[in-house]
Amino acid sequence: MVTVSNTKAATSAGAKDAKSTGNTDKKFPTQKTKKAQLTAMLQRKSGASVGALEKQFGWQPQTIRAAISGLRKSGSTIERSTGKSGAVYRIVEPAPGR
Repeated sequence: MVTVSNTKAATSAGAKDAKSTGNTDKKFPTQKTKKAQLTAMLQRKSGASVGALEKQFGWQPQTIRAAISGLRKSGSTIERSTGKSGAVYRIVEPAPGR
């Protein structure tokens, strides 16, 4: 049986968690939740295209649209426009309390 001290295990786990986030994009530093990251991208003045969101999260288009729909249901006003790279979404008015 191998015994590992709790402090060493906690430090190793914390370091592993920090490395496993995998977000190296300087524009969007790693935040606690994907919802927070999505909200940050959509709150930019130019919004975010479906392609950019696919690249950032590794999600399929229907998953992106479902996540945006969830933000709408929580009270955010989201504008959709068509750009050169396809559909572009932008939060016009955040949900109350955000």
